[in-house]
Amino acid sequence: MEGYRRSKASLRHVIVLVLCSCLMLNPAHSAPVSDNELADLRLSLPFFEKYGYLSTSNIEPGKTPGETLGSEQFQRAVSEFQRYANIDITGTITEDTRVMMIKPRCGNKDTQPNNRVRRYNVAGGNYRWNKETLTYRIVNFPTMRKASSVSEVQVRHDVRMAFKLWSDVTPLVFIEVHDDTVEVDIELKFGSRVHTSVYGDPAFDGEGGTLAHAFTPNSGWGKTNGDVHFDDDEHFTHKIYSGVNLFYTTAHEIGHALGLDHSDQRNSLMWPWDKGYIPNFRLPLDDKLGIQVVYGKNPFQVSTDPPPTTPGTTTQPPILIPPYCNTTLDAVADIRGNLMVFKDENMWRFRPNYNSEGYPDRTFPLVPVDPDIGILTEQFFRGIKQGMKAVYERQDGRIVFLKARKKWIFQGTTLYEGPVRVSPSPDGYPLTVYAALYNKDDGKTYLFKGSKVWLYDELTGQVQRSSITKKFKDLHSTVRVNSAFMFYGHKFLVDGPDYYEADVANNVANVGKRNFGVNILGCPPTTPPQSY
Repeated sequence: MEGYRRSKASLRHVIVLVLCSCLMLNPAHSAPVSDNELADLRLSLPFFEKYGYLSTSNIEPGKTPGETLGSEQFQRAVSEFQRYANIDITGTITEDTRVMMIKPRCGNKDTQPNNRVRRYNVAGGNYRWNKETLTYRIVNFPTMRKASSVSEVQVRHDVRMAFKLWSDVTPLVFIEVHDDTVEVDIELKFGSRVHTSVYGDPAFDGEGGTLAHAFTPNSGWGKTNGDVHFDDDEHFTHKIYSGVNLFYTTAHEIGHALGLDHSDQRNSLMWPWDKGYIPNFRLPLDDKLGIQVVYGKNPFQVSTDPPPTTPGTTTQPPILIPPYCNTTLDAVADIRGNLMVFKDENMWRFRPNYNSEGYPDRTFPLVPVDPDIGILTEQFFRGIKQGMKAVYERQDGRIVFLKARKKWIFQGTTLYEGPVRVSPSPDGYPLTVYAALYNKDDGKTYLFKGSKVWLYDELTGQVQRSSITKKFKDLHSTVRVNSAFMFYGHKFLVDGPDYYEADVANNVANVGKRNFGVNILGCPPTTPPQSY
């Protein structure tokens, strides 16, 4: 978090973070503050100092701010604030200025964007995470002593979706950790007034004003680096227009926790002021470009536009029924929030329907990204041929491919390890696997073969074996899972052309089996399966 540091050494280390607080001119070269300006200065000085537009650190002993600060200096501070607020720049405290000064906003300072990159990358390359897989924990929840109408479930949902905004466009992977004994990278907590024992952590100001604040990575705060704090006196809400929208506030603060400064672009998520509930919110281009300057692009990012076509160059008749609609698939996996479907040497990617009223909670069928004929898997994942039996993304964000007794592990689209031969082990890990999924709710990888399922802990190597019908309530004993994946927090078990859906407690939906191609992939309802 800019502007608050534990020591003089820390202040020197991050001095460029608070560049906008150094707006001072030599008072000897500036006219004295007028009576009208002096009245405005007395009222506005705490605000302008809090958000980095003025500093009282060099006021001469025994003198008032008005005697030390020059008129030009005060006008420049006001003008800089007006520019950030996107209101008329007058250099005086206008009514619009007063309105923006009391408008609810983020508690971090507003830094001066000397150039486009500086607005994105906080003081250069040091103030970023030096890894792509980050862990987080929600330490506590709103106390509900006010009218805050967000439940724990809604808080977890909004936090997860806020992280997803950033992971969708970068290589970053965010993993929630529930175990209090495990140290995490980012902690999110609610508190009022003086809310931590951390020296220098700014106190909150009650309802209104400052909504939350966050600490940039590697900024001299030790274990508090990257943390996000919410003012528990605020009325946080979920998907309604009243109150303070928790999702939007969280997404903004995570931007700081990843290393972004405030933006002076009004349509940017990193603009300091709250905008309330925005249905189907998408990360604005300003923020997308900014975070990609720091971390790069998501190698799995898919376009929301239809595949390009070239008029007048049709060389073959269009495919009326995509190949993935009339066959039993080799593998299906949820990779970075997009569904990837594999068959023979080809793969297809599907994304949620961002225009659906249900987004981001649940939108089926999904929207195809690639041409009907698909793309070669080997062009995306070098070294992967055809006939993969199982694919899943594990807890550290790496992607695992399984075939026969071999395993390939990818970091993004780059081969990290493999092929590794799976050897017989006394713990019961199956030599061959027909389907697999990683369940972040219990931290286990589910490995399917025939009527059995193995729950594999990739951190400890422990394996638990069970029958499918024992693990998944109400699932018929004749079901043989040939593909499996997690989506929207539920487990999807694919058996030939059909699928079954299980909730967090592994209860299978009582609607029975449904057609996978039609309901999930958007295939024509009359498509017959050709192989089993």
